[in-house]
Amino acid sequence: MTENIGIGTIIGGFRLKSLIGQGGMGVVYLGEHTQTGVNCAVKLLTPDLARQPGFRERFVREARYANSIDHPNIIEVLDAGEEGEVLYIAMQFVEGRDLKRVMHDEAPLDPARVVHLLGQIASALDAAHRTGLLHRDIKPGNIMVASGAGPEAPEHAYLTDFGLSKNVSSDSIALTAAGEFVGTIDYTAPELVLGKPFDSRLDIYSLGCVMYEALTGQFPFPKERDVEVLYAHIQDPAPSASAVRPDLPQELDAVIQRAMAKDPDDRYPTASAFTEAARAVVGDPQRPAQELTQMKLDVVAGNAQGTAIVVTDEFEIGRHAPGEGKLGSDIEISRQHARIMRDDQGQYVIEDLGSTNGTFVNGARLAAPQVLQVGDRIEVGDTQLVVGTAVAEPATEQHQAPAPPPPPRRASPALARAPLPPPAASLARRRAARAGGRPRRRSAVAPARAPGPGPRGGPRPGRHAGRGGR
Repeated sequence: MTENIGIGTIIGGFRLKSLIGQGGMGVVYLGEHTQTGVNCAVKLLTPDLARQPGFRERFVREARYANSIDHPNIIEVLDAGEEGEVLYIAMQFVEGRDLKRVMHDEAPLDPARVVHLLGQIASALDAAHRTGLLHRDIKPGNIMVASGAGPEAPEHAYLTDFGLSKNVSSDSIALTAAGEFVGTIDYTAPELVLGKPFDSRLDIYSLGCVMYEALTGQFPFPKERDVEVLYAHIQDPAPSASAVRPDLPQELDAVIQRAMAKDPDDRYPTASAFTEAARAVVGDPQRPAQELTQMKLDVVAGNAQGTAIVVTDEFEIGRHAPGEGKLGSDIEISRQHARIMRDDQGQYVIEDLGSTNGTFVNGARLAAPQVLQVGDRIEVGDTQLVVGTAVAEPATEQHQAPAPPPPPRRASPALARAPLPPPAASLARRRAARAGGRPRRRSAVAPARAPGPGPRGGPRPGRHAGRGGR
């Protein structure tokens, strides 16, 4: 069967257009839906591997887990299923490169840029961790960075490849035998090497390793043999990035070293706490001033549903707020509920004003002021708003905010053979569907990862999200 699969083959309603990558577990193609013309990345697991214990389960988990979290920094699974003896998974296609390739092409990377990219991945990890899901294979090859050539905003980062993930509350069968560990050795937490109990903080350790590598261009523990790398994770002190790259602030060393602490109790409690600590040291990326954009808030649920609110410098939400801030007289919001303001760098920041019912961003209650990004979902009272961009206005600042992520994703179709939505489907219709509370459906059959060369292999250009590794 596999020898007959190639360019032009139709798998699950997707025509394979070109080869993106291949490895020991399968291949990844640029695909096109035969009815809608929508491009996507199609990952195939070969029949030989599909018959081997563990590989099919890993493939299934990837689709199920990636589809279970609706987050703007996680690649969307569009469809999954089985065609003959071939398992496939169709995913959102991203024009860009993986972080491994970015590091290779553009080293040394600006530390503020590194922290900005990894901050998006941290947000995705925290969303996964809140559901009990651990990624367990955080590495540069599993982080996609959009180039801006497609619909995604430039510098928008995506977390990919959930093939090794584990849900601590629901997974009763391990993917590996006792005494083995999963992941990639250069980013593996000590507790995994030692076979000790683990939790979400193992992903924070791996993210610390990735930050170190992105800043220095080398692995945290560059040893000749794999076993030496594993021992280093257990017993060697966390490295100093400024010792390799003197232009880095020494304060950043302490941040990375805490993320890479041997004892999970000594690490940051969340991935975002780690990247925010790093951001406090290096600041935000600075870009040449070209133009500032006003923020648009699309009301997708509540009394004011269907309206669009344009925010220039400040927007107050509350029953006593002026104009559109009353949100159609939503009685569930407080008199002074929340405020959105544009800061000196052109970023929009939301803060709660001591409301009774709280202000929520992407499902998490706001405890401190937070920078908003395109695609964020705000909930106040009975009203839900989605952050977008509006018309540009002349820039007055020297720097503009980092490029925001794209709008929120639509709810995924059933992971079977449901056709993709027409490419002309409006964003408003997607948002309306999500606002209506339609449940996300899961797949009974799921997909696998198409690995490529491990971290010790050369970097590889990437244009999709479902790339694997060793």
